[in-house]
Amino acid sequence: RLLLIGEADSSLAGSFPLVEMMEDHSGQLPKTDLDLAKRLIELTTKLAQGADALAISAIHNVGEGGVALAAIEISIASGVGISVTDQRVCGLESAFCESPTQLLVATDNESIVLEMCNEASVGARVIGVLEGEAVDFDGLFHIEVSQLKSWMSGQ
Repeated sequence: RLLLIGEADSSLAGSFPLVEMMEDHSGQLPKTDLDLAKRLIELTTKLAQGADALAISAIHNVGEGGVALAAIEISIASGVGISVTDQRVCGLESAFCESPTQLLVATDNESIVLEMCNEASVGARVIGVLEGEAVDFDGLFHIEVSQLKSWMSGQ
């Protein structure tokens, strides 16, 4: 399963797509909840230290490119597609929001990871699965892993 851990307001302000692609420097950067950030860092450390026991195959922040780019990078590294079906992250703003207080975790043991998040008072939910041969954000985009690998290698 693919889990989205942490919380954020969906905003493209200051993000790569908005600034670099659309040359739009407007908007108010979202405020960062420092208490949440601290809890998330502590939780991430525990998850990384227990990755083998927790069956965690990937941990990736979403601070560069949002949930969408983090999912793409996990897919390229693993060679496995990702299907994201949670509509709360399949919109343009929510998929590309570059929040410093969110990360993706791929795990086969989501119940224990979700319990750890709850104990740390950090929101978390399953947003998709690692399967297939494409990264698919239910209606937003669908890209074959082979195309992503070719693009990354410059071919």
